[in-house]
Amino acid sequence: MSNPLLSPVSSVTAILDRVDWNKAFIRVAIVLNAVGLLYTAYVYSVYAAYFGYSALAFIGQFLIGLFFLNVVVSNTDGLQVMLASVGMFILANSF
Repeated sequence: MSNPLLSPVSSVTAILDRVDWNKAFIRVAIVLNAVGLLYTAYVYSVYAAYFGYSALAFIGQFLIGLFFLNVVVSNTDGLQVMLASVGMFILANSF
């Protein structure tokens, strides 16, 4: 009779059972929102290089991205984090 602790299926299941998926989801959302904010900042800097002071009109989109990142970092509720992440996704894809 084999030991169930040595089978790879039970060891993978044991590892997956110890993961706090809510924290993992929030950490991944923070990273993805930070990437979205960096992309928004990059696009804003390109606009500033091309249009100069006229690019100040787009600072609102960057501040909205900062707001979404703040919501994701400061909340632990999955629904609010997901809604802010969807907002950042829509914002980053609006360029």
